[in-house]
Amino acid sequence: MNRLLLSLLMLAALAGGLTAKNMRDSTTLSQANGWLKPLFTQSSESGLLIVNFWASWCAPCRREMPMLDGLYRNGMPVLGYSMDEDRFLADEFLRRYPVTFPNLIGQATEANPIQVFPTTVIINPQGQPLYVHQGELDETSLLNAWQKLKAESEVVRP
Repeated sequence: MNRLLLSLLMLAALAGGLTAKNMRDSTTLSQANGWLKPLFTQSSESGLLIVNFWASWCAPCRREMPMLDGLYRNGMPVLGYSMDEDRFLADEFLRRYPVTFPNLIGQATEANPIQVFPTTVIINPQGQPLYVHQGELDETSLLNAWQKLKAESEVVRP
């Protein structure tokens, strides 16, 4: 669990100024250990985590949300990451397009490599991106990438 928290902190460092957001509670990332525990529990089997970078103005992001939420409801570890500079816009987006998976709300910075929205990344426990898809993603492609990476991680694990 600590390695995944470290991975999230590494992502936070890229974007700066993050807070955790789940439709009812807002806490800072440093206070989010307990709040994110279910996500860590979900990803412990494979050690992989799906991170979806989105923005409130992005039409493909709106279209992807139901698919990602369905995967999360079926046990896949998904974390949303809003890159909106205005927190109000991200909060309003989540009210209009409610999801059950956790979301971090931050700001884009010059150091942030994400330039295309949505961008979906599958990371390992060390925070390394193993899969990156820029633009709208369909469920089949994401599941195929997940299964391939999961199989590869099972071969490597002792």
